[in-house]
Amino acid sequence: MWVHVVIFVMILCALTGWKKGWIPSSGIGGKDGIRLFAVVAIAGNLLGMILTLQNGGQVYPQGYRLEKEDTGSYEKEFMVSVDGEEPVSMYIQVPEKELKKKLKKKQKFVIKLLILLAALAAILAVIVFRVQYIEPRDARADYLWEKENFPILDRLYQEKDLEALMDFYEQAVEENRTIDRWEHSGIFRWLMSCRDAREYLALEQSGETLNEYQQALLLDDYWMMRGLDYSEVILTEKDREYIRPYVEATLNSLADRYTFTAEEEKKFEDSLRNNYGYPRYEDCEEYIKKHNE
Repeated sequence: MWVHVVIFVMILCALTGWKKGWIPSSGIGGKDGIRLFAVVAIAGNLLGMILTLQNGGQVYPQGYRLEKEDTGSYEKEFMVSVDGEEPVSMYIQVPEKELKKKLKKKQKFVIKLLILLAALAAILAVIVFRVQYIEPRDARADYLWEKENFPILDRLYQEKDLEALMDFYEQAVEENRTIDRWEHSGIFRWLMSCRDAREYLALEQSGETLNEYQQALLLDDYWMMRGLDYSEVILTEKDREYIRPYVEATLNSLADRYTFTAEEEKKFEDSLRNNYGYPRYEDCEEYIKKHNE
């Protein structure tokens, strides 16, 4: 039980350090990250306490309990009678089966406790990594960038300038901007699949041969485009219809490229259905390797 008390003290010290500013909180996502850490750590420690209490108690069946010797066995008195003679008192050492059960319970408890401590250590390691190696975001700079650039994105969206939108997106990603907060940002995953597919086709038309990795990426883009109708969780109906002409035009340029068996078609379709329009790259890689043999 004392281990859990120590963990609670460590959590309290960490929270106090963040509150006082002794430990930088920006590296774990600010206040939201601190709250998440506190919830996970406290919940995990409470779970450990419950497991400790459950394994700490002992229940004995009705009757009396014999005192055990240091050897781990009980000494029990028996009345023994031979050939009808007068019973004679005899003490016999009875091995304690309960000792083995008790040891097993302790082993299980130790394993659970180690798992709990390992989980808490992993959480702390992630926090330390974020603090040391991930540059914290400047919330004010993000706000100013969004205030300046989101109206530009809105204008390009209204003008249906897809090429300009994709150029803007690539630049924003390169500069690590918060373009994913724009209300129509979901369209970029499908638009960029279209752009990548067109670039691969242009390479082939120029006389280059795609390697297996490029072929797998092209197939992944193909199924990404075909998964547009499964993207209702990511895209609004308005956004789906907004990019549909561009997506379908790109798909038409790939119409005669692939031949799928019924089993392969079903496998890809199931992947799209289960992942909101996203294919599994591993399936694309497997298909390309199989058909290149």
